[in-house]
Amino acid sequence: MRLARGCGQVVEAEKAMEDEDYFSLPWLVMGWIRFLEGGRNFDCINHPNTAYAIPVQVEEVQDIISVADYILVVEKESVFERLANDQFCNTNCCIVITGRGYPDIPTRRFLRLLIEKLCLPNYCLVDCDPNGFDILTTYQFGSMVRFIKLLMILLFIYHTLEQAKQHIYWQLGV
Repeated sequence: MRLARGCGQVVEAEKAMEDEDYFSLPWLVMGWIRFLEGGRNFDCINHPNTAYAIPVQVEEVQDIISVADYILVVEKESVFERLANDQFCNTNCCIVITGRGYPDIPTRRFLRLLIEKLCLPNYCLVDCDPNGFDILTTYQFGSMVRFIKLLMILLFIYHTLEQAKQHIYWQLGV
C-alpha cells in the first residue's frame, strides 16, 4: 500500500504539539510543575489539573520549578483523566504523569529527570496483575527487563521440554 503518512492520521509528535492537540500524544503530565522546553513554557502550576504533553526532546527541558511533595505515575489514561476531573492536584501537591500503559523512552527519561532534579519521592499506581507489575518494572528498570523476563520464560520452557523427553518405552498388549 503506497499511502501518504497523512492518510493514516499519522503525524509527527512535534506536529501534534504545534496543533496543541495534547491528548493525541501518549504522554501526559499535570500538577505543580513549571519548565521550559525548546523555548516553550509549560506552566502547570497555574492550572495544576490541566494535562500537558510531556516533551519529546527531554534533553531540552530546563528551568524546572516545582512545589510538589511527590510524583505520582499512573498506568492508565482513564485514571489520569479521573484524577484531573476530580481536581486531584488541588488537594494534593503533586505531579501526575501517565505513559498510557507501557511507558515509552521520553516518558521514562522525563520521569528520571524530574526525580534527579527535584529529589522527590515517586509512587506508581498500576493494576495488580502481571501487566501492571510489568509496567512498574519498566518504569523502574527500563524495557530491557521485559526482554530478560521473556528470555527467562523461554529458557524455562526449553528446560521443561527437555525434561519431558524421557525415554520411556511403552509396550501394549503383552
